[in-house]
Amino acid sequence: MSALLLSLFAYFKDFNSRLHRIFAIHGLALALAFSALAFWPHEHSPVLAAFCFKWFCAASFMAEAIFFHYLAAWLKIGKYEKKAIASAYALALAVGLLAIGPYFIKDMQIASGVFVFRFGWFFYAYAFVLLIVFSSGCFLLKFFYNKKFASSRAKLKYLLLSLFLSFLGLAGIFFLFVGKTNAPFGVFVFVAGFVVFAYAALVKRAVEPSLIGKNLAFFFSAFVSIALLTVLAKYFAAKYLPHLRLWADLPILLFALFLFPLFKGLYIRAGNRFVFSSYYDSQKAIALLHERLHAVLSETKAYEAIGRVMQEVFGIKSFCAFSLCEKSREFALAHNKGFKINQGKTFAHSQVFDNVYFGSSRVLVVEEIITEKNQDCSFIAFLVRIDAELLIPIKIKRNIQGFIVLGAKRSGNAFNSKDIETLEIIGSQSSLAVENALMQKKTQDFNMLLEQEVERATKELRRANEKLKKLDSAKSEFISIASHQLRTPLTIIKGYISMVMEGNFGPVPAKIAEALKKVYDSNERLILLVENLLNISRIESGNLQFDFKETDLEELAISAIDELADTARKRNNHLVYKPAAQKLPSVIVDAGKIRHVILNLLDNAIKYSEKSEIIVKLSAEKDRIVFSVTDEGIGMDNEDIAGLFKKFYRGNVSPLIYTEGTGLGLYVAKQMVEAHKGRIWAKSGGHNKGTSFYFSLPLTI
Repeated sequence: MSALLLSLFAYFKDFNSRLHRIFAIHGLALALAFSALAFWPHEHSPVLAAFCFKWFCAASFMAEAIFFHYLAAWLKIGKYEKKAIASAYALALAVGLLAIGPYFIKDMQIASGVFVFRFGWFFYAYAFVLLIVFSSGCFLLKFFYNKKFASSRAKLKYLLLSLFLSFLGLAGIFFLFVGKTNAPFGVFVFVAGFVVFAYAALVKRAVEPSLIGKNLAFFFSAFVSIALLTVLAKYFAAKYLPHLRLWADLPILLFALFLFPLFKGLYIRAGNRFVFSSYYDSQKAIALLHERLHAVLSETKAYEAIGRVMQEVFGIKSFCAFSLCEKSREFALAHNKGFKINQGKTFAHSQVFDNVYFGSSRVLVVEEIITEKNQDCSFIAFLVRIDAELLIPIKIKRNIQGFIVLGAKRSGNAFNSKDIETLEIIGSQSSLAVENALMQKKTQDFNMLLEQEVERATKELRRANEKLKKLDSAKSEFISIASHQLRTPLTIIKGYISMVMEGNFGPVPAKIAEALKKVYDSNERLILLVENLLNISRIESGNLQFDFKETDLEELAISAIDELADTARKRNNHLVYKPAAQKLPSVIVDAGKIRHVILNLLDNAIKYSEKSEIIVKLSAEKDRIVFSVTDEGIGMDNEDIAGLFKKFYRGNVSPLIYTEGTGLGLYVAKQMVEAHKGRIWAKSGGHNKGTSFYFSLPLTI
């Protein structure tokens, strides 16, 4: 019944597929064979029992001939395909004639209530021919193994396993027919072979058998560990708490269910580290790529970093990337590691887009994009020649800027669904990195043009060893001027939006007010970014001015808390100021700069916390005053804390929570605090354990 249902499912799933039709016929032949096997034990007539046996032999051989037909069609064995298939069916017909003949069964007898058989010499000829068909199938699978893509090798392994189980199952069933055993293990093995064949035939991208084995090993290890703990718990409960023995079963069961996923995760991590290199944490892989790419400002270096991460995480043998040249409209080789490709390899824009559809950002499996229409195309032929497995598009603003080509894994395993999903996320991150690199290249081109102009204007006044200093100064000045030019219109925009929102130009509908609020918030972020850029420019040029005056830090802290109170409430956070036990002395500082630092620390605590109480404190320690902000947010590890105050550093987790940060705020805060001869630092208990930021200032400078 199962064989018949799977056959119907395959037939109606894709009637136009030749392979699905062959599989459906195979299932029908197996259903006929199993029906004979089902009738045989209940027959009391020797003639009908013999008919059931012969029926089973003929139908099972026909099923194996159809299986051989499926292999020949799927493997596309070439000019010998039709002859091989015709030979298999001819042998099946010959076997059917042998089964009808008088020498197939020598004699019969009753054992354990059923007819069992002694085979005639026709049966041994049948078995020999059946062995030839099985061997031919194994030979085909072995011969074409290395000629197939890795994505097809997983399916090939399942087909080989199905062939082996079918052979083993048939042998077990024949032991039933001769009365050597009463255990129907052969039936179950034969059914298992068909189920494996169904999985290989009907699933588009089969999972590697080794991966299933590893998952089962992890599951079984965790199950055995929990079972042992459960037995020990029941033993101690029965020994030391006999009056609660009946009540102890439920909490022990719940405790075991709670521990099982923890133990399984522990075994997976141990296997990943010591045994199986194919296991990886996708989140850590994405975080690793972000760490490698966040400071890369060159397209070539970006592709190099992406290639190294993919080799470390997925264990791929080869990696290359092609980038689109806007002028020539050609895809040129930008980076290569492992593929045998000429350094100047290019493809015309039309060669790629006429044969590969990059309509989305999805990862493309090379084997799945090859059709009869495009298989002779030079680009497709190139992918086949270099044994490429996957194509990852690099898209910038919905336009294809390039693509990454991945080769097979070192393990020989196919890329599974988890790999594809992780690679799609990596592809999106890579696209952002390449976009940033291209923007940086345009900036560098502009800087080069600016350098040439400056050199021409001051050629007689400079020496060769002063060129880099002059260019750096010009670049800093350019950034400062650009930031100043941006700040003025942004401030005007802020003022007018504020006036519109307050109704100075008439009533504002709620829908428009909501849109204006978003514009206002975005404008505020731009103003903050421009201010940070200006501060960095001034710091690096040594032009940051300070106005030191006697200041009450407590008043600064309270005013900053009041300013950000509404922002905190929007994220369900609560800002709490805990005053010092005694009146704090005043300090000599630049009030504007220190207030900027306090606002930055409070803003970070609000952004990376939710439903949290954020505590602000001021305290006096010897000749210093210490300010602190403590939240209950995402926390940090020691690696993040070490790089926290570096320029453009954002850590491994924060970019996943708040994507719009620049990594400049804490750097500027550190420079300002140190200009006051102070110190700034952070502490955290780890991820999801909150963070505390501190800075201390001397009472006198």
